[in-house]
Amino acid sequence: MMLVSNVNCIAPGFVNSSRAIAQGRNSPESLARLEPTIALRRLGWPVDCARVVEFLVTDLSDYVTGQVIAVDGGIALF
Repeated sequence: MMLVSNVNCIAPGFVNSSRAIAQGRNSPESLARLEPTIALRRLGWPVDCARVVEFLVTDLSDYVTGQVIAVDGGIALF
């Protein structure tokens, strides 16, 4: 029997975590600077990352391996 494991990870962009908010990332000035650089025109929230992780831990992703999944709202497009 061959043991096979799926190894994937996420690469979050600008996410409004509690630490980021405490450091001022959710301030009007910060949002005005960051949002125009993101295709979806909003910063992410932890739930955005959690949804991708949820996908990765279910059978829906059983043929996905060796991937780095960007959870960045499309910031890499700019």
